[in-house]
Amino acid sequence: MNQNYEKKEYLIRTLSRTKRKDYENYVVNRLYSQLDDLEIKPMTQKYVKRNLNGTSGYALIDLYFPQFNIGIEVDEAHHISQEELDKVRTEDIISSMDGYDERRIIVSNKTITEINDAISREIEYIRNKKIKQVASNTFKKWEEVPADIYFSEKEYITIHDDIEFTTINEASNVILGTSYNGQQQSYFPIPTITDKRVMAWFPKLVIEKGGQLVAVANGWNNILNDEKDTIVEYNEFGKNADLEMDMLERVTFMKIKNQITGHANYKFLGVFIPENKIDGKAVYKRISTEFKIIK
Repeated sequence: MNQNYEKKEYLIRTLSRTKRKDYENYVVNRLYSQLDDLEIKPMTQKYVKRNLNGTSGYALIDLYFPQFNIGIEVDEAHHISQEELDKVRTEDIISSMDGYDERRIIVSNKTITEINDAISREIEYIRNKKIKQVASNTFKKWEEVPADIYFSEKEYITIHDDIEFTTINEASNVILGTSYNGQQQSYFPIPTITDKRVMAWFPKLVIEKGGQLVAVANGWNNILNDEKDTIVEYNEFGKNADLEMDMLERVTFMKIKNQITGHANYKFLGVFIPENKIDGKAVYKRISTEFKIIK
């Protein structure tokens, strides 16, 4: 699949995620279409965990540009009565995303000309951010780079790498230094590590249907917490419930469905190690957010 096709599919899906929010939909689509720059990646309904001010849960940023850490919020009528709540929400996001730059476009009681002018100002603001990054040689183009090319000159893979692997073979060959062409096991020892026994783990994230958690492979449920540093694993049919845990490190790539593209790929989550097992449910904790690539 070529890069232009992948971007097309991504943009069609991400720019249609503002259902039942007419003003937000208008602002998001006009802003990105007039920005007219396929080197800049947009994200809509960006999920951010909230853990400040005694608030639990999450926030969704209307339109987010990860290359500049800029969020665009569309202020409709209900924001007028919750200004203080919006301030608390912004504080929460800043605490989770260091350097976050929030921009607000007010649409309530504004004419279409005023709204369009506000959108134009934000477009100019974003363009200037890009100009500054280009000048300082820090701008990173939005590119759908193949995993083998992306990691060819890197020493480590980290949880911050925005790269997904389509198969177990691809992830193992690129990161673990193997040469598989038919590896389908989701748990196996890494043959290129010889000084100790380290496992490769490719669990599939449990899915939710009708309010119920549903296993996607042979009754295995793998539940990931919001911080993505804990995995709870159990089998609906009781398989492996009474067996002792192996206590081995696991270089972990979880198969997760991308909510924008709809594709399910493997994403590196870090190195995990078993912590305990209670009533057949095993708990794994992350001990490292990076792994040294085996060439």
